Amino acid sequence: MTDAATDFVKDRGGVAYVRSHLHRCCRGPLTLLDITTEAPLDADDFVVIDNHEIVIKYHGDSVDQPHVLSIEEHGIVRRHLSAYWDGCVYKP
Repeated sequence: MTDAATDFVKDRGGVAYVRSHLHRCCRGPLTLLDITTEAPLDADDFVVIDNHEIVIKYHGDSVDQPHVLSIEEHGIVRRHLSAYWDGCVYKP
């Protein structure tokens, strides 16, 4: 997690929610990650995967999780977070 992303999450309550979800594509299924600092309605279904400077909660397949979850902050005007599954924007 980059320092900028950590500061971004700290400024918004200190918790990041990461959800993996399956998309259908012309070449087959594609698993992507969404990340937000706003608690979703099903926040109780998320599990804590990191609890150091900030809390990172994950919701997805408990067996098939990323080995490395990278989080970065992007944007100048509209700052936002992006999550990467083992370095990719989708499950490799």
